[in-house]
Amino acid sequence: MSKLFDMVGGLLDSLLGGNEPAPAPAAAPAAAPAPLASTPVIAPVPVMPVVDDAAVQMAKKRSIAAQQQRRGRASTILTDQTNDPLGG
Repeated sequence: MSKLFDMVGGLLDSLLGGNEPAPAPAAAPAAAPAPLASTPVIAPVPVMPVVDDAAVQMAKKRSIAAQQQRRGRASTILTDQTNDPLGG
C-alpha cells in the first residue's frame, strides 16, 4: 500500500510541480523607463469677450451699420433707382 501512495504522491508532485527546483532569484531590477519623448502641449484657455470690450463695441457698430444699409426702400429689388415718378 505504501508503494501505491508513493506512486500517487510522485505523480501528483510531477503534475503540480512539487519536485521542480526552486526558481533562480530574479536579476537586478531594470532601470526606470525613459520619460516620454515629448510632453503634450496644453492650449491656453481662450478669454471670453465682455460687453465693455472695445472690439465688441466696434463689432456691434459694424453690425448696426450693415443692418441699416439693408433696410428701407433703397434695398428692395423692385424699386427703380431712377427718380422718374412714372417709372420711366
